[in-house]
Amino acid sequence: MVDEFIKKIESMYGQYRPAYKVAVKNVLNKMPQDAFDTIMQNLLIKYKSEYNQPPSIPTLMEMAGMTLDNEAEKEWITLRNVSAMVSVLIINPRTQAVVESYGGWYNFCQQRDENEYTHKDFIERYKTVTPAEKPKVLRGYADYFWNRDIDYSRVKIIGDYQKGTILLAQIEKKEIDKMQNEIENLINKTIKYIE
Repeated sequence: MVDEFIKKIESMYGQYRPAYKVAVKNVLNKMPQDAFDTIMQNLLIKYKSEYNQPPSIPTLMEMAGMTLDNEAEKEWITLRNVSAMVSVLIINPRTQAVVESYGGWYNFCQQRDENEYTHKDFIERYKTVTPAEKPKVLRGYADYFWNRDIDYSRVKIIGDYQKGTILLAQIEKKEIDKMQNEIENLINKTIKYIE
């Protein structure tokens, strides 16, 4: 389906370069099939190819109604409804990076709740931030001030719940392994000291 769609675009607007064509294919593969009709309708109405150039990836996303502004707005609405008290695991790496740029979940929530400008600032940061490389739990108020360790049973997953549950289990296992290694090292040092 994607290959046919790309051929249709190329027949109307010109050929993509091979490397860029691969990138276009990757982006289109992530879109729902019904978005192709929307893209084609919007291209016919709005896109003009003066230099026989096919539409770029940002243009295709815009024609599908999938701009980063729209995505950022959806993420903002989701984050706005989550309490600052709980620690969170944010599945979207771009959203996680934006929240971390505020100094973490608790600091983000303080600014979110006290400053009207934060909404616009969040949207701008979302468009320019480099997505986080790996997911991590961001501490809420309770784990920030009251607990030395994160209470994984109370972490709120923001995004794909199934994926988040798996990621949370992996993160918790790594923390447990790390604590076990620290305990073993402490025991070994104590034994050496006694001997």
